[in-house]
Amino acid sequence: MKINKKVIIAGAALLTFAACKTEMKQPTDAEIDAKVTELVDQRKAEMEAQCDADLLAAANMEADKILLAEANKPARVVTAPAPAPAPAPAPAAKKKVVPKKKVVKKAPPAPKTNPKADRFNNKGGKKVVTKEETQKKADRFKKTTEKKVVTPEATKKKGDRFKK
Repeated sequence: MKINKKVIIAGAALLTFAACKTEMKQPTDAEIDAKVTELVDQRKAEMEAQCDADLLAAANMEADKILLAEANKPARVVTAPAPAPAPAPAPAAKKKVVPKKKVVKKAPPAPKTNPKADRFNNKGGKKVVTKEETQKKADRFKKTTEKKVVTPEATKKKGDRFKK
């Protein structure tokens, strides 16, 4: 029996490929999280360093401005104030006699009254509630308990208002 060389080579190639079967391994969630955390920490450190450098540069600039402003000011000359001359003695004057004033006591002010106090004086201090007022309140509650139908267009309009 003659075995064809081409058939043997093809079979050997198939066996080789079958034996070298490699599986693609997907990274796990823990590996992804670790990599993301590492990248976030690295970027955060870079941003903090940049921010610190910017703040330091701004502070140095302000300090330079203040130093320049102080350097440009003329020097103040401090002189001792001249002593004030002593006042001349005043001639003795006659003292005027002023009669004491009589203190007149005023009557205490009338107690303040509350202009709205009369609304609680009905029925021994209790407020009178009429049937009409009760009915008005009941009607308001009935109107608010009705369910509103929300359409997709209304939802989209509301969402568009918040996107602006």
